[in-house]
Amino acid sequence: NTRGTGLLLGLVHEHAAALKKHLFDDGILVGGSNNPNVLRLMPPLNLSSGAISAFIESVQRFQSRPNPL
Repeated sequence: NTRGTGLLLGLVHEHAAALKKHLFDDGILVGGSNNPNVLRLMPPLNLSSGAISAFIESVQRFQSRPNPL
């Protein structure tokens, strides 16, 4: 589930803290939120398709783990 408009988005995930750490370990920076289940995505305006692919692949790897925690 996503929230927001334009490039400023909130990604809702029940294991947001663990996903944030996983993304950081993959070299992808995301922000936190007052809501512990929301990650803030604030990409630069010159976001490349490669960076988008890297983000999606990292989230998919996280999701495919048997126990995401």
